[in-house]
Amino acid sequence: MKKIQFVVNPAAGNGRGMVSAEIIKNYIAKNNLNADVFLTLNPGDAIEHVANLSGTEYSKVIAVGGDGTVNEVVNGILSGKGGISLNVLPVGSGNDMVRMIGVPKKLNEALDFATSGKHNLTMDAAKVKYFLDDGTEKTRYFINSLGVGFDAQVAFIKSIRPGMTGIKAYIIALLDALKSYKAVHARFMLDDEVEYTDELLLLTIGNGVTSGGGFFLNPDAVIDDGTLNLTTINYVSKLKILRKLPLALINKIKKVPEAKFYTCSKLEIKLNEPYYVHVDGEVLSHRVISMEIEILKSAIKIN
Repeated sequence: MKKIQFVVNPAAGNGRGMVSAEIIKNYIAKNNLNADVFLTLNPGDAIEHVANLSGTEYSKVIAVGGDGTVNEVVNGILSGKGGISLNVLPVGSGNDMVRMIGVPKKLNEALDFATSGKHNLTMDAAKVKYFLDDGTEKTRYFINSLGVGFDAQVAFIKSIRPGMTGIKAYIIALLDALKSYKAVHARFMLDDEVEYTDELLLLTIGNGVTSGGGFFLNPDAVIDDGTLNLTTINYVSKLKILRKLPLALINKIKKVPEAKFYTCSKLEIKLNEPYYVHVDGEVLSHRVISMEIEILKSAIKIN
């Protein structure tokens, strides 16, 4: 039987990752699992480490952390040679991805879920090739969402102010972002067919329905339908943001008249000036000027 590796971000959830590591080690010993634990030390560690697991004795990686940890593990899986499946223990500040696969919130129940091997699902992922304002080209994968504009700016502010988790942290960062936010002037083309130009508050691409710890920004997204869901919200006043944003928390964003909804398998985005972009809640850069995004059908196996 091939091995399971738990890839733990010890800093996730303000230290809950480190506490979880000890619980996981005890669980492995108690249940005589063919598994071990790897602790990340720096951002990017999980990507390189998981990519190198392909072709070894490991068949599954369980990401222990928040959406950022899951994103790194997914990038490692898709950068490797294949043969590695995924599961998740949600102990981070934002755990949107686990909503898509039904992982229990309690750690012991989640451990049973993630190690049982009974949950045979396949999920789409997405690849984004992005360009910075100096011409640098980079590539990243995401599994839940990509955001351009206000929500990415909020993610950036949240990332540099550790100490709080979940919706509370997001709302405080949001109020901070309101002080300096500006319109995003974007041109975007769906499936090489129709080009749109808008002055936007945000643009978000979803494989999952929620982002930011529970905001329903892509309410029609399905994890395995082979399509990406795009939501745009036109530029609005600060007062209107405060009035309308709660609708996203209760899955009523379709009641916002400035919101528009699209589906595609491929998307090109060009910005008039560099701006913040995040993938799965992790900020890629504040200097992104253009992107090319495509769906990767059934790219990730969950078991």
